[in-house]
Amino acid sequence: MIREQVTPEEWQTLCAAPWAVGLYIATAVGGKVQEVHERLTLGAALHRALERDHEMMSSRARSRRASSAAARSLSITASTPTKSPL
Repeated sequence: MIREQVTPEEWQTLCAAPWAVGLYIATAVGGKVQEVHERLTLGAALHRALERDHEMMSSRARSRRASSAAARSLSITASTPTKSPL
C-alpha cells in the first residue's frame, strides 16, 4: 500500500491534494453560479468520502474488538488449569 511507502507528512499532502484541486477548479471556472455549483459538488464528494472513511474505520474497530475478544478467550482458556483425570 502507498501509505507505508511515504512519510506521514507526504501522506497528509496526498490526502489534501484532491480537495485543494477541487477548490482551485471551483474558483477558476466561469462565473459565480459555476463556482457555487463546483463548490457544492466538491462538498458532496467530501461528504461521501467522510462517510466511507467512517464506515471503514467502524468496520476496522469492530474487527479489532472481535480479534481482542477472541485473543482474550484463548488466553483465558489456555491459562485455566484443567483437572487431572487421576
